[in-house]
Amino acid sequence: MFGRHLMDINDKVAELMLEFDEHVWMILVRYPSFIGTPAMEQSHTELMAMMRQFVSLAEEERSGASWAITSVLEGMEIIGMDMESRAAMVLMMV
Repeated sequence: MFGRHLMDINDKVAELMLEFDEHVWMILVRYPSFIGTPAMEQSHTELMAMMRQFVSLAEEERSGASWAITSVLEGMEIIGMDMESRAAMVLMMV
């Protein structure tokens, strides 16, 4: 979906995604962060930083990304969605 871009940003992307995937329900049901696990918080923080960096790349710099990701990002830009929301939405798509 992202080409090599996420690996180039952070080579721990697979580990972070596995950790995040295991605990994503905590975010979805608004589980209080003070009760959550430190690993979940850390993986979410690092993945959001990666997504912010990916989303902020110029279109030609993320040319290896899939058509779906590119189209969604173009739509988000057209409607004026802020960077944090774009990063969060792309993370939820993965």
